[in-house]
Amino acid sequence: MTYDFLQHYWWFLIALLGALLVFLMFVQGANSMIFQLGKTDVERR
Repeated sequence: MTYDFLQHYWWFLIALLGALLVFLMFVQGANSMIFQLGKTDVERR
């Protein structure tokens, strides 16, 4: 358990959490956009 190992592990953990957060935000935005498009499409019919 060296300081170098902890530093690399810490940056890997932060990068993974950041990527997961961005992915979840993208999925949530895409789902809401698809829901709005379907809603307006149903209203048009």
